[in-house]
Amino acid sequence: MQNQVLELDSALIELKTTKQAYRIVGKIMLAASKEELTKQLEEKREIVELRIKNFAQQEERLQKQVNDLQREVMEELKNKNSEE
Repeated sequence: MQNQVLELDSALIELKTTKQAYRIVGKIMLAASKEELTKQLEEKREIVELRIKNFAQQEERLQKQVNDLQREVMEELKNKNSEE
């Protein structure tokens, strides 16, 4: 997904330096306004960045759960060993 952000950034930079812009629809290239394409690319970039942020939050929660479970297992093993 981070590659998508880089590709979108690159496309936005190129769009600023070109006179005529095109959009690919299926197998056809259609002329499009630079403003419209810029807006679409910026929206896509925002969506991808939100997804990355969401994945990072999910990863943090999962990591916390893993750490908590690991701590519980270690405590259970410690208690079990001390009882023997």
